[in-house]
Amino acid sequence: MKERCAASQAGFPEWGVYLWLGAVLAAALWVLRPADDYVPPSGWQHWPQTGPVLAVADDGHRLLVAGRNGLFELDPDVDKAVGLTSPGFQISGLVHTLARDPAGHLWVGHQAGVAIRDSDRWIHVDRFSDRPLIDVRAIAFDQDGAAWIGGNGGVWRVRWSVHGIASSSDLSAEPVLTGVDTLSMLIDRDGGVWIGTRAGLHQRRSDDTEGWRLWATPDGLPNLQVAALMQDHSGRIWVGTGFHDRGGTILLQRQSGVWRIAATLDPASLAAPKTRSLFQTDAGDIWIGSETDGLSVLGSDLRPKAIIEGNRLPNPEVTVIRAARNGGLWLGTLNGLIHVDDDAVGRLIH
Repeated sequence: MKERCAASQAGFPEWGVYLWLGAVLAAALWVLRPADDYVPPSGWQHWPQTGPVLAVADDGHRLLVAGRNGLFELDPDVDKAVGLTSPGFQISGLVHTLARDPAGHLWVGHQAGVAIRDSDRWIHVDRFSDRPLIDVRAIAFDQDGAAWIGGNGGVWRVRWSVHGIASSSDLSAEPVLTGVDTLSMLIDRDGGVWIGTRAGLHQRRSDDTEGWRLWATPDGLPNLQVAALMQDHSGRIWVGTGFHDRGGTILLQRQSGVWRIAATLDPASLAAPKTRSLFQTDAGDIWIGSETDGLSVLGSDLRPKAIIEGNRLPNPEVTVIRAARNGGLWLGTLNGLIHVDDDAVGRLIH
């Protein structure tokens, strides 16, 4: 006799498992659907040719846009996004994250490793110590200038020669956290390291005197998957969690040298339960992108200021929020990049 599935053994009928899986799949297809004939509101611009956006970074007067269709350059002078072409650049397919080190090198985390641009050269790294780099979703730099690289299977701290990076052999990588699938990363102003994973939040002090602390649901995380991290102007750490239609966001504050949960955001103040992206403007407002239904805006005092529903966007999942160099905000969605100018931003929150 075949064994029954665990859900059935627990009293949940097998057909219920399939029904739940079907509902999740249907919801995922709904989120990933293209927006037919999307017309951006006044003060908004839309670049659908970038496809699903996962990260953006300034590159001179251009903007680099990374995502599921690779890496694009957006030139605002010609209002066009084109696939990046550069001698030695070999990446195709999924690009997760973009970062710059203190010396100005561009680091690109993608599905098969890391690419580093040093002047006009590209250095490609696909493994550290014979361990392959898979789905590098997070890159950050500590106060010593070392790179922290997080992917599926672990996190590495990477240093390189004072003479620069001429090849992958100039990199020295130390595994600092193994057996984790990284989703997000933050190095706070005091040098503390925060690693968001599929199984909780790992935290380490800058002096590493206490090793890693793991925050999980018994410690107050609304959900084990930590998709977004941010430190605000006052030093609080925002932790966005969730899986599809479940999750929530908390604030951590240091009290007497110990990080504690200072607040759990009211679900009514969020566009949807899972937080996908976080950003604070110079004025202090907190913008929170959701996975399933647009974004919300809170004041620094946590009072709700606006909810922008997903049907006002080309896609309801907001993966990126950041300031644009010439004013306004960039919003990354799964159906292209959006720019919202200053006047339009003002209309959204007043």
